[in-house]
Amino acid sequence: MQGQPLELGTNDLMNQSDFQRACVEQLNFFPRTMQKAQWEQRINALLNEMSDTEGHVIEVSQDVSVNGQFQDHLEEFCTGHQAADEKEQILLKRPWTDELADFTYFRLKDLEAHLVKANFKTYKTHQIAQRLRDINGEATQLRIQSKVVRLWKIPAHEQLTSRITTPKFSADEEIPF
Repeated sequence: MQGQPLELGTNDLMNQSDFQRACVEQLNFFPRTMQKAQWEQRINALLNEMSDTEGHVIEVSQDVSVNGQFQDHLEEFCTGHQAADEKEQILLKRPWTDELADFTYFRLKDLEAHLVKANFKTYKTHQIAQRLRDINGEATQLRIQSKVVRLWKIPAHEQLTSRITTPKFSADEEIPF
């Protein structure tokens, strides 16, 4: 199914409807419903096969999953070099963080453009919206330059400030390149 691992918990395997929901959310695929006895037989066969071949479930870090990759791209979009200093810059395709309210505002189309540039084309628009809702995001509107703009508002990511010092060369030293 599209060559990507499916993110499932143990309970998702036991409940067929949870498995189907996970397939739809992550793969845009809806497996056919099986009778309960067939489902249990299939799960037992897979578990036995896993035991016979010394296979096991390997826990992977969150950033390997599709949702983890999306979260990384979202954070990069919200906190990266293109972040807006004032809300009017939202119209320049930049996310703006209201530090007093601790929310970040952006247009969905600008996030989608960022994801395409980052070559993340896994989620369709409705899936992106659902992932934003999953992190307590909500669709909202703000007045910017006498125009009402439809935006998404999500809890702000922690801003990391790092300083990179420029090396100093004396006049008699050779420039390294």
